[in-house]
Amino acid sequence: MILPVLLFLLPILPLAMFQAQPVQYHTLGTPLGKLTGRQIAFGTDATVYQFLKIPFAKPPVGDLRFQKTVPVERWSSIHDSTEHGPSCLQEIPAAIKQFLSNKEVSEDCLHLNVYTSGDLSPTTNKSVMVFFHGGGFLTGQAQLYDGSGLAVNGDVIVVTVNYRLGVLGFFSTGDSVARGNYGLWDQIEALKWVQNNIGSFGGNPNSVTIFGESAGAFSVSLLSVIPENKGLFQRVILQSGDYSSYYAINKKPNDFATAFSYQSKCRNLQTSQAMFDCVRNIPADRIIPTQNKAILFSLLAPDSLFNSPLAPVIDGDLIKSDPVESAQNTSSDMIAFFQSLDLMAGCVSTEGSLLQAYIYPYMETKYDFNTSEGVPTSLLRSYFARTLAEQLYNNQSNVWRAIVDKFGSSDIEVQARKIMDLYGDVFFYLPMIRAVDLHSSNNKDGNTFQYMFSEPTPIPISGKQQPSWFRGSEHGADLIFLFGIEKLNRIISIPSSTMDFVQQLRTYWTNFANNGDPNRGRNVNIRWPEYNSANRSFIDLAASSVSQQTAMLQDRVKFWEKDLPLIASTNVTDSAVSLATAKWTILIMLFVNSILRRL
Repeated sequence: MILPVLLFLLPILPLAMFQAQPVQYHTLGTPLGKLTGRQIAFGTDATVYQFLKIPFAKPPVGDLRFQKTVPVERWSSIHDSTEHGPSCLQEIPAAIKQFLSNKEVSEDCLHLNVYTSGDLSPTTNKSVMVFFHGGGFLTGQAQLYDGSGLAVNGDVIVVTVNYRLGVLGFFSTGDSVARGNYGLWDQIEALKWVQNNIGSFGGNPNSVTIFGESAGAFSVSLLSVIPENKGLFQRVILQSGDYSSYYAINKKPNDFATAFSYQSKCRNLQTSQAMFDCVRNIPADRIIPTQNKAILFSLLAPDSLFNSPLAPVIDGDLIKSDPVESAQNTSSDMIAFFQSLDLMAGCVSTEGSLLQAYIYPYMETKYDFNTSEGVPTSLLRSYFARTLAEQLYNNQSNVWRAIVDKFGSSDIEVQARKIMDLYGDVFFYLPMIRAVDLHSSNNKDGNTFQYMFSEPTPIPISGKQQPSWFRGSEHGADLIFLFGIEKLNRIISIPSSTMDFVQQLRTYWTNFANNGDPNRGRNVNIRWPEYNSANRSFIDLAASSVSQQTAMLQDRVKFWEKDLPLIASTNVTDSAVSLATAKWTILIMLFVNSILRRL
């Protein structure tokens, strides 16, 4: 299905608008050479230093394409860090591009941005927060996320990072020829840069928090279960993503590699090496069009709902084994490293907004409905429930019926919300809950905190007016409040209560970065209870009411974790399930063919 490809491509509003304040310039020295950044006023009484487009690796071009990241070499002249660099090669959505100060894309994109406030002295020893953006491993850029607000609020240093995306970041032949995971190697190299250079900005390399949203959270969660990363960071924040999600790891990398090779005119090649040698020399301007064609072909796979064609892979090198399976060995080095870190993890209240924005409209013709009015039960019965039953439960009709009974409704507005609940459960909420359960289990080292973000955005993230039946907070909403509310406030009037909520939210995040506990440091109005499997405590974050809660989504979690496995144990199969998926595959094939004619 098209879902894994499109679901993270939603625009995240103008998180990075052009600076309106007067700009001064500041030069400092680092072990790699001198940098000139910019100094701006933030609010009425704060000063922010921004050092942009700092190279942390050699450009991954030529012989370095499809290779592990190579550290940048020292430079002799003063590097200009006053403007953003290009995004990594991708197709930037128009709704995003209009808000980028640098609209270019390039293979030469491995830069990071540093935001800090107050004193730039190397002796300040500030905690560091390193952010990895989302975008489905296909799109996204560091320049969207202005770390100034977090830096000022918690007296921390914020680092935002570009990493290779799409084919250039995650192409894999499934063997040692092209292992993949180049985007993850970029992230690791950026963290090594922090270790070696952040002290020049007043940062403490021994107090580093990595955080990310969506695909960025998938990345962060994977980095947090690789023991070789010990010492690069001490704390982790997962925002709408965990490695146990079906979208975090590509289990069939060679399928996409073959499709990409074919679309690249690299055909009839008998070995992975021949394929690799051919695609490695594709001109940069052909990569994205060819990638898009290959992605469309990947949609024909019956299990495409549960696999991302371009994502991290189990390569036997960086990711040595399936982390979900490895987590069953609770005495492993992987679990020891994971539990040594402090963890904060959560989701927004309506992760299924991705369906409403991108998938429901695509299905309107086949299922005869208008998204603005609601969604018919036939969409649940004929596609979502059946696909889940086939791909995860071996075509069991009793599983299909149980899902329909649990998430079905004759009211089309309620049905629209319930399918979004189902989608959110399977791909976001259950993985997140499993992560905090695993982390907190018999853990004497790291703290565990869980949250639900329930505050709706002032304007829709997708750029489309929400239907009247929509409820809750959209996927990516938390980013608006963490990174972009001041700039949004220049466009529309944000209530003072919302601005107060933003400060409280940032205080939780930066307290955690500073102390491993969102309650320690600057004052918070509501104490955030620590999570464990007995109390299952979490905090609900909304401007109207920040509140302590327990047992997140208890009834739905029970259905997926206890009731459905019991039902599935009866093992009743249904050929109608396979027939439904076959019909859907034919529909997708017709759609793909129609698109390819226009490419």
